Amino acid sequence: MNFAQMKKNLKILPFLVVSIYALLTMAGCVTQRDFVWPMSVEEKVDRPVPPGASLVWITSEDTNEKVEGWFFPAPDATATDKAPALIFFHGNNEVMDHCLEFPETYSKYGISVLLVEYRGYGRSEGAPGKERVRSDMIKFHEWLLAQDIVDPQKIVYQGRSIGGAVAADLAEVRPPAAMILTSTFTSMQRMFWRFGVPGFIASDKYRTKEVIQNLDIPVLVMHGKRDNIIPVNNGRDLGSARDDVQYIEYDANHDLPVVWREFEQHLINFLRENQIL
Repeated sequence: MNFAQMKKNLKILPFLVVSIYALLTMAGCVTQRDFVWPMSVEEKVDRPVPPGASLVWITSEDTNEKVEGWFFPAPDATATDKAPALIFFHGNNEVMDHCLEFPETYSKYGISVLLVEYRGYGRSEGAPGKERVRSDMIKFHEWLLAQDIVDPQKIVYQGRSIGGAVAADLAEVRPPAAMILTSTFTSMQRMFWRFGVPGFIASDKYRTKEVIQNLDIPVLVMHGKRDNIIPVNNGRDLGSARDDVQYIEYDANHDLPVVWREFEQHLINFLRENQIL
């Protein structure tokens, strides 16, 4: 190749780079739902309601689609002796069926648990998205408030991975008594850039850190230092969002915890310190 041809190719190179970047951006726009909500495209799961739980269905206001939840009442809760309650928001690549260890754990301490599903996940209808999920979570929150065994002043949100972002998003409009975030990102835009996708195309703009900064509630952030999905810097940034945020870092990957007993004790200590228990 002669010098003139090389010079011509160098002039074309920036246009090729820009064109490829534009194509990747367009592809990201089209496929981002599968990136943000991958389990919504999986096959449906079929599992009976666990013993001791009540089946909860809410109906979406926009499309009349059914979204499922499971409610595990605290063993000794009554209308005259109300108990704290916790809403658990699961992560991606799982459904609420995979989270039974949380109601099992919290029931020992007299806490009711509501496991909630996202549209398109498990047996729930429709397709997920930030505004749709927020609307559904508001309905679940209202359902929980209507239960006469639940102390409305002691409702806690706990979210794992993207579930932490969903919890924070709900907290923005329905503040809880306290919030627990595990393996959660600071913003969806940051996660897009993490995987090489331009952050500005994210339609579900979850801004978890910003929500924490604007809330005046106790927050516990837990993250694994070896997290290969949502890097630990996200957890550290959430932990520093306010001076009073409690941050715990584990020698673990994305799937906390390694030792359940230690993890459980940190959760219960946080709830006790903030007068939930």
